[in-house]
Amino acid sequence: MNELFDRIVDRSHTDATKWFVVQEQLNAPDVTPLWIADMDFAVAEPIQQALKQRMTCPVYGYTERGREYAELMADWFNRRVQYDADPSMMMMTTGVMYSVSAAIRIFSKEGDKILIPTPAYEPFVDKTLSNRRIPVLCPMKEDNGRYELDFDQMESVVDEQTRIFILCNPQNPTGRVYSRQELEQLALFCEKHQLKIISDEIHADFVFDGKLVPILNISEYTRRNTIACVSCTKSFNLAGLKISGVVMKNRELFEQFRAEAVNVGIASINIFALEAMKAAYRQSEDWMDQLLEYLRANRDYADEFFRTRLPMIKTRKPEGTYFFWLDMRNCGMEWETLNQTIIEEGRVYLSEGKFFGSPYLGFERLNLASPRVQLQTGLEKLEKLILSKTGH
Repeated sequence: MNELFDRIVDRSHTDATKWFVVQEQLNAPDVTPLWIADMDFAVAEPIQQALKQRMTCPVYGYTERGREYAELMADWFNRRVQYDADPSMMMMTTGVMYSVSAAIRIFSKEGDKILIPTPAYEPFVDKTLSNRRIPVLCPMKEDNGRYELDFDQMESVVDEQTRIFILCNPQNPTGRVYSRQELEQLALFCEKHQLKIISDEIHADFVFDGKLVPILNISEYTRRNTIACVSCTKSFNLAGLKISGVVMKNRELFEQFRAEAVNVGIASINIFALEAMKAAYRQSEDWMDQLLEYLRANRDYADEFFRTRLPMIKTRKPEGTYFFWLDMRNCGMEWETLNQTIIEEGRVYLSEGKFFGSPYLGFERLNLASPRVQLQTGLEKLEKLILSKTGH
């Protein structure tokens, strides 16, 4: 293992959401939190030093956000994910979901429909509804824990009122990384129905086998009709600093998005986020590479644990993200109260399945991004609970 990531960081009393909920709201400090999508690892040393250095000047006033930031993002994503992005059509925003919300307003009007494959990150639905659009939820096909887009089902629900397809790739919560063939079929589907594509690619750096294929590059149609949302915050554990980016290849759409972003205030980035992003992309690539190897080892450890010790949980090794999507419907617990039972009796906090769609009662999402000893503790608690419920 790696001492950088084996180290336990005490986040208690920092109001960190992952820990605040169990320690303060539930008053249950013995509950192991493996839920919300941030990591329990210290950020890279260059980022820590950059933030400390900026604090030495005790004036934190208005700060220019020049071209260098877009160039930094372009360099990172072009080298590591092959976006072939033009820095002049990239910009920073305060968060991926704020970007998704702005794109919804640009690409559609009130009363339009938005097609969302499920299981899906619940804020996609929230942002659709808060912008007075209609979410059309389309369950993916599942085969032995592998999820794929169901194009027959999608054809049956799409209509002339449908304006947008929301893609999440790598997919949260299932851990799928869509193949080029799948994305080519999706591109044809969206072109046939003239759908704009909002692609949440916040987990682009977390691909364990091969590389992410950006849908932006699939066809001329996707190049003209896609907004890709990316971020250093997921990759470098900086979610509290609120910085992300968008990538487009259609100048007209980019200018529309930039105008909306400025209008609603999501283009204004705080100075510490700017310093963190520079240090991440310029000085922390080795840390990122080591992190991927650590997460890969955690993934393989958890996969073997489920296969050999908890075979009643139906799951599949994730291709990307740092999540396991767990089908726990055969674990001897009521689906309606599964999450509560795991917390109260198992002393583990996971993300509840119904957060990703009402059909997913009996499912849970597990976060792998913690020191191995913490992950091991959580899995062993889960094992003890399930064996007690199933009579083993």
